[in-house]
Amino acid sequence: MAILLDSRNPQVIYVTMFLLGGLSFPLYSLCLAHANDNTDLSIMEVGSGVLMMNSIGSILGPLVCHFCWDTPIWLRLLSQVQQCPF
Repeated sequence: MAILLDSRNPQVIYVTMFLLGGLSFPLYSLCLAHANDNTDLSIMEVGSGVLMMNSIGSILGPLVCHFCWDTPIWLRLLSQVQQCPF
């Protein structure tokens, strides 16, 4: 969001990162509740799977972003995400 605002002001970046962290923090619990509602497995099995996927995503996400950051494909991927109808 701070990139979209094209702001060099640190306060805008701090507020944006605060909002991003606050809005992405409950994703794990929401995914776990959704998985528990839509499965026949035990709660422990589903919780273990969701925790493993969350851990793998937390490890691989920054690594993938690091390699994609300086390449022109990053701009193409960003433009494709912005064009998705949500």
